[in-house]
Amino acid sequence: MRVHEAIVAVLRDVGVDVIFGGAGEESMGMQIAVAQAEGVRGIIPKHEQNASFMACGYALFSGKLGVCFSTAGPGAFNLMSGVCVALNGSLPLIAITGYATMAYDGRGQANETSGLVHTPNSKMVWDAVVKKDATTGEPANYLITKVEDVVPIMHKAVEVALTGRPGPVQVAVAWNITAPTLQVTNYSPPQIDRRPVAPNPAEIESAAAFLAEAIGAGKQTVLWAGYGAIRAGAGPEVRTFMERYQVPLVTTMDGKGIVAEDHPLAMGLFCDSGHKSAWQVFLDSDVVVALGNSFSQHGTFDFRPDLFENRKLVCINVDPEELDKYYKADYGIVGDAKLAMAALLEALDGRVGPVPPKSFRRAGFDLQKVMDRVVDLAPKIHPGRMIEAISRMLPERGVVIADVGVHMGFAAYYLALRDGQNFRKPPSYGPMAMGTTGALGGEMCGARPDRDRDRRRRLLSDVGLRAHHRSPAQHRGDLGDLQRWRVQADQALPARHLQRERADLVRQSRLCRLCPRLRRRRLCGRHSARLREGAHRRPGVGAADPDRRQDQPPRPAAFQRESRRPPRQPLGQGDETESVAP
Repeated sequence: MRVHEAIVAVLRDVGVDVIFGGAGEESMGMQIAVAQAEGVRGIIPKHEQNASFMACGYALFSGKLGVCFSTAGPGAFNLMSGVCVALNGSLPLIAITGYATMAYDGRGQANETSGLVHTPNSKMVWDAVVKKDATTGEPANYLITKVEDVVPIMHKAVEVALTGRPGPVQVAVAWNITAPTLQVTNYSPPQIDRRPVAPNPAEIESAAAFLAEAIGAGKQTVLWAGYGAIRAGAGPEVRTFMERYQVPLVTTMDGKGIVAEDHPLAMGLFCDSGHKSAWQVFLDSDVVVALGNSFSQHGTFDFRPDLFENRKLVCINVDPEELDKYYKADYGIVGDAKLAMAALLEALDGRVGPVPPKSFRRAGFDLQKVMDRVVDLAPKIHPGRMIEAISRMLPERGVVIADVGVHMGFAAYYLALRDGQNFRKPPSYGPMAMGTTGALGGEMCGARPDRDRDRRRRLLSDVGLRAHHRSPAQHRGDLGDLQRWRVQADQALPARHLQRERADLVRQSRLCRLCPRLRRRRLCGRHSARLREGAHRRPGVGAADPDRRQDQPPRPAAFQRESRRPPRQPLGQGDETESVAP
């Protein structure tokens, strides 16, 4: 098999069934290999940045390895935003990029990024945005220059991207090894150990002893869950811990939905634009168990130095760097969130007696009937009222993904999720368009085939149309049936298009009346072709195309423009001016 065929085969063997890429000379082999591979679908967006965002969305929604590819040079650099999202958001991703001919480095060849003689240095750029290889400590940025290295490097790239804390890896393929005559003869399927990181028993024992003493002494404990808990699928363990020991739950935006928000112990978002009920229980707490939490700026109120003052912090994270990144953990557990919580529950069992039911919801609890306090600014819809309607219509296992902006805060605050539903947003790196394009990557390309797509697409289109076309008389009502708005929107676009086309034709007709010389000029675009063929002439007016014999069929549009022109005529003389019916 050829070089790119071997690359696609490795990706397919680890479960990748959708690959997103950008067209280009150095990526043509990848396009062909994806098109010919069975069980793999290729998506070619209009820009490489979209490809990287779609790959992130695919990884975010499916849990599989996201893959994007591009040509060399500027095409590869266009993948950067998506790669940064994967690095910041712990998403497994591989970026396959082209690279110019190695023998020509330093000569100023096309798309060269060797860093020599005033050319960009792609190695330095990629080193800054990819995950580090845990075994070597070096950035997972690989350049394939030999055919025999294709399979080993791809095996290594897949392993680094998927194991431990997931992240992005870059693989560049030199142009000189992609010739059809060069064949990969050492292919073998990858053998990747994808078992989650098991926690250290000593760390579990230490944290369990402390928590058993604190809970037994009646100290208030709060569980603060982040995206790591959702990615690990720790929902059942979190719920068991809450109910067994009567521990209230607060979440980050990324941890929203780990447990249904109508659960009596769910207190909402603890972050900027969060819920009052969440920070009230946090302020009253003596112990905080942070599960899969990266302590971002918005989640820690601009990194308040007194956040854990007079509180003990138990931190559970798959990445050891998170334990003491800014807030020093009193008890740290390195491991997968699901496995760590299960081990912690087992270690606590028998050490703590029955805990009586507790209620942490005070008068005026702001997670129920929050829309009663919304004041509509007529005639426009209030964002909170729209999000409430989305909550009611969201299907089972529905996912709401918000893009970067103030609307993300509205969505996280007002969205009420039930069991199996989730909320997604871009990580703190925060590029715009990640939400919309990532949703396309995750949903349109089959990452969640078990979902009711038709219902959700109706929901999203209805909400979007009502938000833009809501009438003053309806500004306080429900979203309801929007078929009439959809029909009007569908009819408006072609109508405007026809009006513009008609205006262009009238303008050309007036110019021809003013200057007969213009009627011989070949006007660009489809309007000029239709004018020459007489599609818009009045009966009996205008002459036949002088450049075409009467016995010839009409020329295709691609060959309409020729260098031969008719003889010039004195100004003001000639045939009747072509006219276009208004």
